[in-house]
Amino acid sequence: LRQEALGPNTPEALNRILSGSDAFDQYALAMSDAVQQQAYQQEPTLLGAKMRLAAENLAVLQNIQRNLVLIYVGGFDSLRVGLITSMGTFERNQVLLRDGNLNRRLAMSDVPQTDSFEGLQLLDAADAAWSALKPTIQSVSQGAAVDSSDLKGVVELADTTIEAAKSLDSFFSTTTRTTTMLALEVLAPLPMTGSWAAGTTFRLAARLAEGLINQDQLLLPGYRLQHVIFDDKCDESVGSDIVVSAMAAKDTYVAIGGMGCDRVCRPISSLATSLRLPFLSYECASPDFSDTLAYPALARMGTVTTPGILNTIKELKAKNDWKNLFVISGDPAFYQVQMETYTQEFTNMGFAVQTLSAYESRWTEIENQMAMVKGSTTGLERVIFVLGSETFFRKLVCASITQGLRLGVVWLSTGTWRGDWWKKTDLLTSAHRQWLREDVGGLELKQAFAAFKNAWDSYSPNVETTRQALFDLYVTDQKDELLYADGTERYHGIHGQYHPTYRKKLYDRGYYDIFFFDLNGDLIYSVFKETDYATNFKAVGSGPWADSGLGQAFRGGLQNPDNLTYIDWQPYGPSAYAPAAFFSTGLRDEDGVLIGVYSIQLPPEYERSIEDIQPQCSFEALTQAYNGAVNVAGIGRPIE
Repeated sequence: LRQEALGPNTPEALNRILSGSDAFDQYALAMSDAVQQQAYQQEPTLLGAKMRLAAENLAVLQNIQRNLVLIYVGGFDSLRVGLITSMGTFERNQVLLRDGNLNRRLAMSDVPQTDSFEGLQLLDAADAAWSALKPTIQSVSQGAAVDSSDLKGVVELADTTIEAAKSLDSFFSTTTRTTTMLALEVLAPLPMTGSWAAGTTFRLAARLAEGLINQDQLLLPGYRLQHVIFDDKCDESVGSDIVVSAMAAKDTYVAIGGMGCDRVCRPISSLATSLRLPFLSYECASPDFSDTLAYPALARMGTVTTPGILNTIKELKAKNDWKNLFVISGDPAFYQVQMETYTQEFTNMGFAVQTLSAYESRWTEIENQMAMVKGSTTGLERVIFVLGSETFFRKLVCASITQGLRLGVVWLSTGTWRGDWWKKTDLLTSAHRQWLREDVGGLELKQAFAAFKNAWDSYSPNVETTRQALFDLYVTDQKDELLYADGTERYHGIHGQYHPTYRKKLYDRGYYDIFFFDLNGDLIYSVFKETDYATNFKAVGSGPWADSGLGQAFRGGLQNPDNLTYIDWQPYGPSAYAPAAFFSTGLRDEDGVLIGVYSIQLPPEYERSIEDIQPQCSFEALTQAYNGAVNVAGIGRPIE
């Protein structure tokens, strides 16, 4: 055919190519449909529809390029009309690849939204290339005269767009392949909150490692590694419960990973031995874990640091001629063994040691500790070795201020802490604030809110009807367990799509509830579906809870949308008049326009950071009181 196309029978040869190409296109399309249908029957989670769309767009562009060449060569003006159809197909598919079409019920035609950075970049590149090619196609489709001398430039434009579509097709095919591989799940309790909340760092590192391993397919070809993360709160009982409950729910975990706190590693090491699972801790630096007979299942990344603090204090004592030392701890039950060990070591160094302890939640006890230090050290040096969490330590330094201790207290401690922690708000408070800022700054919440708002507005022409109808459907005994209510309205499909995401967020972070408000004050979505759902919170509105703490939170977020509003504990009617506290902030769309208010109801155990409670304990004051402190972390040493 190529030889004929170069000879006197060029039009006939091209006609034969065109006819054969069209027939092949139809056959390929039918085969693609059959493959997709068979694949969906075997694996419904396979994103076959998305793969097919990307492949179809590539074929459409190749078809457009072929037809442009034939039109420019001459004699095929009948193909101009088809260009219009092809343009519409390509642009519809691009929108679908970007925005998705997920509905209430799973179907073979489901196309999830593209939310990955790489996927969105590739879509943008394809759209940009298409924008350069589209004017030529439009012009030709509308009957503009063509000149064969322009053919080279047209082909190059089309080639650029086709290459962008190939990259997009490859990305969706590869991404789909890696997400439908057999998962190897690692059960990962991490200290996301609690006395030592390094879990956020561990989680980030673990996710990065997962991405590399799963994408490269070198270490585990054919498999997908996945951490299933739970918050162990740096608490041994919580950590043990997580492992027992998770293994009871399913027995497909291939290993236990995570854990940073020594107290969690101890019981889980025993559980891992009985479960015959490999166990890798990401920290757990206690020296006794080197005993492989006592802890046969435990491997760890942490290094032993304990001996460093004793040597350092011994040298400082000799240099400064210290004679007296206080050992002050939080949670007496937990720190008792460490307190006794350190007390003995310090006594052996020649210190006159006094021991004190208090629970970090009991502020009066902490103040009493510092009053006792002040009263017994008049005219003497004040050297205090602290065992406890960051929250406890911050309160202790604050208590030294409120009790009038002079500056110059020598604070001694050991272990790894947040950088400049005394200049920062409490870890749990910081976490809640950081989570809120991440949520309102992310694409996921903007899209979810926009979807709920559009569905709310389209539910009925009258907002009172919408409020009452949705209240009746969703405020039930099922509470947060209701995925979606029956009905043909779009709201139910949107609820079914996003509710699992925010319900999981609620449980992962320990929130009591999560709320979406529109600018009119309507609560268009909540997770727990108490009697505040689908009511109005404007100050001048008719909502029954407008004067509540949540009403204050809504108005605070509306008036100060770029800041976080905190509403302190007060009885809240929808929660059976139990005390409730809230955070809220404004939500802006991608163009920076305010579209709503995002709020959370804090967990019952939430406590404000001490600098927010005690006016004397500003960050500046805490920094002055802590000045000259010594913390020994050490670089560790190799594990035996």
